[in-house]
Amino acid sequence: MGKKVGYRENSGIMGTAVKFASMQGLFWMAIAVGGFQTVFMQAKGLNASSAGIVNAAASAVSIFATPFWAMLCDKTRSIKKIILPLFVIGALLYVLMPLSGGVYLFGVLGVMILIPLMSFFRMPFFSMLDNWLVQESHLKGLNYGPIRSFGSICYAIGGIITSALIPSIGLNTVFYVSSALFIPLILVSSRVEDVRPAQEKKLSFKELHVGQLFKNYNYVIFICYSFFISLAFTCDNNFLPYMVESLGSSGSNFGLCVGHPVLSGNSRAPALKASAQAPLLYKMTLLSATFFWFERRAFGALRPKPYYAHNCSRG
Repeated sequence: MGKKVGYRENSGIMGTAVKFASMQGLFWMAIAVGGFQTVFMQAKGLNASSAGIVNAAASAVSIFATPFWAMLCDKTRSIKKIILPLFVIGALLYVLMPLSGGVYLFGVLGVMILIPLMSFFRMPFFSMLDNWLVQESHLKGLNYGPIRSFGSICYAIGGIITSALIPSIGLNTVFYVSSALFIPLILVSSRVEDVRPAQEKKLSFKELHVGQLFKNYNYVIFICYSFFISLAFTCDNNFLPYMVESLGSSGSNFGLCVGHPVLSGNSRAPALKASAQAPLLYKMTLLSATFFWFERRAFGALRPKPYYAHNCSRG
């Protein structure tokens, strides 16, 4: 009898792990396929400065959007109830991207308004989905590293395949494909149980004690780290397509530039699996990853042609 219970428990854990791996894979594939907003602005004639202003506005919006939606998750005691509607809205906004390139609102190209608007609903995806996985991993003993790493691999594959297909299917089509990928993501996510029991009392905003967070030294340091690393990633995504174009190629090769390093062996699964049991090792892994990312991008800035030839070429 004990063996049967153990088998059922193990099957349940495996089933949950498969669902979360599917969610990670579908989500990051959709993000990779639809991550060509800067390339879209480039194709519509916006220079690097204009695209930088749009992405800066999107980043500013995300600074307020992420804690806002996180507070709603805490208030409702459910990530699932918040993230599913956001997935639906995100899918619909991706459909509008091709249309925004030919529409002017108040004298401004529609895409310059749409991208910051998308950021309000889209940027919270990343932290909310990771928090959902972290909580579930803690409660059910899932191995966070391989599941999260599967999402990274799907992101790389999605970016590389999209870069290869854009000359054939056109840039507009990739946003429709990205939107379509949200459909199975929503279906899989809807079948995952909430982390917190449904009977738990919902919290008022007063009971969240948001101000107490900023008295926590570790939390403040984490916020500062997140801000600067997000700033670096935003600048990278904004100007990389323009750098590729300046070297005589198409900005659509952006997907190759971000996907190639992951498939070249930069998998995070072994490091995350080991660091989960050792907080000091986790800190070293985080610092090492940050350093190597900086080193790779610094090399790309100082020696753009060799960097492009190694990471961003189709051949």
